[in-house]
Amino acid sequence: MITNFKKFESFEDEPQVGDYVTIENDSFDESITDFLKNRIGKIIKITTDGNLPYPYTIQFTYNIPIYNRKTIEVDRDEIKEFAPTREMLKMKKTTDKYNL
Repeated sequence: MITNFKKFESFEDEPQVGDYVTIENDSFDESITDFLKNRIGKIIKITTDGNLPYPYTIQFTYNIPIYNRKTIEVDRDEIKEFAPTREMLKMKKTTDKYNL
């Protein structure tokens, strides 16, 4: 199990296209907030234009409630956790949950 923790040391400082993420934002409608807290999304696009307020485009497997689409644009502050693979993100969430 020690080798799994060492993987976290190689994470990038900023999320990259292809990374898996969890989103946390309480300003959305309650159904959207619940959906985002319980789902893992994947970054499919990062817009580098500094004028856009939401540069990260995140895709989910299922449609987001109310939006009726699978993608959402978010700011860096709304990305709670990220990892290069879904399995690593799940492992990171577990270690954070149990304070390991």
